[in-house]
Amino acid sequence: MGLEAIFILCQITFSSWQAPGAATYAGLTVIVTYRGWAATRSIQLLMFAKVGGCPMRDQPTETIAHTPIDVEWVDGLNFETGRPDGPKARIDGDARSAPSPFDMLLAAIATCSAVDVLTILEKQRTPARALHVRVEANRVQAVPRRLASAVLHFRISAPGATIEKATRAIELSVTKYCSVRSSLIPDAPVTWTVELKA
Repeated sequence: MGLEAIFILCQITFSSWQAPGAATYAGLTVIVTYRGWAATRSIQLLMFAKVGGCPMRDQPTETIAHTPIDVEWVDGLNFETGRPDGPKARIDGDARSAPSPFDMLLAAIATCSAVDVLTILEKQRTPARALHVRVEANRVQAVPRRLASAVLHFRISAPGATIEKATRAIELSVTKYCSVRSSLIPDAPVTWTVELKA
């Protein structure tokens, strides 16, 4: 795929740029020279090629290892998964005896966000007494039926909290802190609603 195609598909990302005078690829880096100045953007070309989404800009180059996760087949389409020395969770590919892999993805988004929300509310000195998240999602109809969009419906009981602060806590979680949400492709938006109770 030529650079011109990337610019056409990613016009939101590169909307302020005109057609470059010269461009070269170097590994996972695009170097663009135009009107005598150079700009460098690190992009995930492999992810772009697989999912058809726009490459994400300004990705950190340093990484850290995550604890390994084991998946053990039990029977049928049932699996047990978890850290080697940690508790196990059951996953059922048919979603009969346990949540399906896609169910777990949605639960991971909601749980990751909820952890941040609880932490932020605690720092605001309005700790939550109860929190519930319902996830409603749409999937692309064609295989591999990936996530198209999701809405997180938060119900929170936090005495002293305001709807503005609760909403801001969710916004920070979903858009900045939640590593699960940040691991999704950019064109799978995650939005939210909030219902606050005393």
